[in-house]
Amino acid sequence: MKPLETLKAGLVSLQQQIKAWKNTLLEHISAKEAISDADEHWLDNDANLVDEKRCLKLLENVLDYEHGLQCLNSQQKTLVEKLKELGGGIKKVVGNKRKRPDEPRKENATLKQKIKIMDWHHKQGKKQKQGHTTAHWDKIYPNLTLKQPLISAWLKDEQRIWQFYADEVAQG
Repeated sequence: MKPLETLKAGLVSLQQQIKAWKNTLLEHISAKEAISDADEHWLDNDANLVDEKRCLKLLENVLDYEHGLQCLNSQQKTLVEKLKELGGGIKKVVGNKRKRPDEPRKENATLKQKIKIMDWHHKQGKKQKQGHTTAHWDKIYPNLTLKQPLISAWLKDEQRIWQFYADEVAQG
């Protein structure tokens, strides 16, 4: 299949994917019924295929397809890739993430770690800032990627965390 035919097939596929929901939303609007902000945003962005059509038109009007691709901006190139994928020109690789052995793997804190961190925070006194707690424990547990909002959430939910910990210890 020629590249432009693949892109056209991708556009048709995309139009078919959005058609039913778009028509439902447009019926609600024409009946003067309210739609959610998310649906309104979807209609204005994802369901609006003007950019895809314009990009396809640009490529149809160039003498050399490859040269036309080079003249596209990054957003247009992304649209072309999406249309190629939908048109069957590119096979999407799923689950083939590149592994980065030099980067530490991010982890969730265990109950024991949460308790240890909250205890240390309280022992530092009332003037202790949560940002200092994160800085201190980030050196000890770098894989947890601790941030101040996370510590805040733990402190807010401290009694429940302690209860889970107590239940875990009781169960052995």
